[in-house]
Amino acid sequence: MTDLFACVQFNETGRGSGCSQAIMLVTDGAVDTYDYVFAKYNWPDRKVRIFPYLIGRESAFADHLKWMACANKGYFTQISTLADVQENVMEYLHVLSRPKVIDQEHDMVWTEAYIDNTRPQTQKLQGRQGPVLMTTVAMPVFSTKNETRNKGILLGVVGTDVPVSEILKAIPKYKLGIHGYAFAITNNGYILTHPDLQPLYEDGKKKKSSYSSVDLSEVEWEDKEDVLRNAMVNRQTGSFSMDVKKTVEKGKRVLVLHNDYYYTDIKGTPFSLGVALSRGHGKYSFSGNISVEEGLHDLEHPDVVLADEWTYCNTAEHPDHDFLSQIDAIKLYFSGEANIKCDMDLVQEVLFDAVVTAPLEAYWTSLALNKSENSDKGVEIAFLGTRTGLSRVNLFVMPDQLFNQDLLTAEDKELVFSADHFPLWYKRAAEQVPGTFIYSLPFNTGSENESVLLASSAIHLFDERESPISAAVGIQMKMEFFQRKFWTASRQCAALDGKCSISCDHDVSVVSVYLLYTRN
Repeated sequence: MTDLFACVQFNETGRGSGCSQAIMLVTDGAVDTYDYVFAKYNWPDRKVRIFPYLIGRESAFADHLKWMACANKGYFTQISTLADVQENVMEYLHVLSRPKVIDQEHDMVWTEAYIDNTRPQTQKLQGRQGPVLMTTVAMPVFSTKNETRNKGILLGVVGTDVPVSEILKAIPKYKLGIHGYAFAITNNGYILTHPDLQPLYEDGKKKKSSYSSVDLSEVEWEDKEDVLRNAMVNRQTGSFSMDVKKTVEKGKRVLVLHNDYYYTDIKGTPFSLGVALSRGHGKYSFSGNISVEEGLHDLEHPDVVLADEWTYCNTAEHPDHDFLSQIDAIKLYFSGEANIKCDMDLVQEVLFDAVVTAPLEAYWTSLALNKSENSDKGVEIAFLGTRTGLSRVNLFVMPDQLFNQDLLTAEDKELVFSADHFPLWYKRAAEQVPGTFIYSLPFNTGSENESVLLASSAIHLFDERESPISAAVGIQMKMEFFQRKFWTASRQCAALDGKCSISCDHDVSVVSVYLLYTRN
C-alpha cells in the first residue's frame, strides 16, 4: 500500500486539479483495509475516491477491497476474465459522473495544442495543406429523462476540433502594433497559441516533436524568475514589463525591444490570455473624413492587397460567404444585401489608408513608363504596407524576369502580413531612425549577379523614433545596381575630399506618402 499512501499524501498538498479526484487500485488482493491511511489523509472530507479492481477469480480479499470502496465513495470491481475487462473496467465513469449528471453540470474541457490533419474542405477554406495546430473542446452529454435523471446516466461526450489559426483571427492585430502579439497558455503553463510556436516537420510530412507540451518559458525568456509564467499559471490578472530580444527571419536576426505584458484568465476555460505590447507601438489609431464610395473605389485598385489572415469581415458565419475575399466582403457589407459582421474600426481605417495611398499608383506608373526608356534602373519591385494590413505592390519588371520571384508572396510568412505578425521589412524599418532606410540581403541569395537587395523605411508622423508609424515603404533592387550606385557616389566623394554625403534615388517617394498622411 506504499503507492496508495503516496497518492493520498500528494492530495494533501493541495496540488490537485480541483475536479473529481480518484485513485484506481489494481491488485490481486489486500490483506488489510488500511483504514488508518484513509483516516489520516482522506477522512472526514473523502475528497479522493477509491476504485479497487480485484484481478483473478479468487475472492478471499474481496471484502477488504469492497470496504475501501464504500468507505471512500468509490466502486469495487472484480475482473475474472478477459470479457470482464471491456464490460467492467469503465464502471468508475458512471460513479464519477453521477453527481454532475444530477446537477446538470456541463463542464467544458479544452486540450493543449496538438498537430492533426484537417479535412480537405477545411484546408481549402484556410488555404493550408497537411497537418495544422489544433485544440479540442469537449463536454458531457446527459440523459434528461425524468425517470433516469436521478440515476445519473452519462450518455457520452461531444466535442469538436478547432484550428488554432481560427483563434488567432479573433485577435485584433492592428490594435496591438507592429511588434505586439497575443498568446494563451493552459493552467499547466503549456502553450495553446504563441507566435513562436511553429510546427516542424521532416521533409514536410512527419511530425518532429510534440506541440502539446511546449512550456511558456521556452519562448518567453524571462530574467525575473518566471514572473509572467507563474502569474498566468495561477490565473492572476496583472501586468509587468521587461526587456526582450526577439528573433526574426527564422532566428537569423534579432530585435531588442521593451515589452509591456498584460495577462488575465479566460473564464470557463483552463486558459490564461497574455498580450505583449512594445512601447511606442499600438498606442495610436489613424482616421480621416472620407466617403465610403471613395474608399471602396481606391480599395479596388489592382495593386491593393489586404492581409488574408486578418478579419475585416467575418466570412465564416455563413456558407455563402466562405469564399469571399476580404475586399469583396467589405463591399458586400456596405451594399446592405447580406447580413455580415465587420470590424468597423478596422474597415474605416483601411478605407482611409486606401484613399491616402492611392496617388502612389499613378506615381509608380509614371516611374515604370520612364524605366521603359532606360531599362538599367535596377529597381524591380516597389511596395507599401500600412498598419491596417493594406499593401500596395508595383512590379517594374515582368514576373519571369525577377530573380527572387517569391519575395513578396504568401508562401514566405516573414514578408507578408499574417495573423500574428507584421512583415519582416516593416518590423525592421520601424526600429530605425525616422527618414532612414534599412538594407538587407536575403540569406538564401544566389550568385552575385542574381542577388537582390531589400530596402525599407518606416513613415513616422513626427521626426521622433517613438512617434506613431502610419506605414512603411520599400523596394527590391538588383545587388549589382546598388553596388554600381554606391561606388559611383564614393568616387564623387573622394574627388571632393569627402565633403559630401552618399545618397541613392530609390525610385519611391517616402516624402510624398508622408505628406499625404499629414495633410489628411
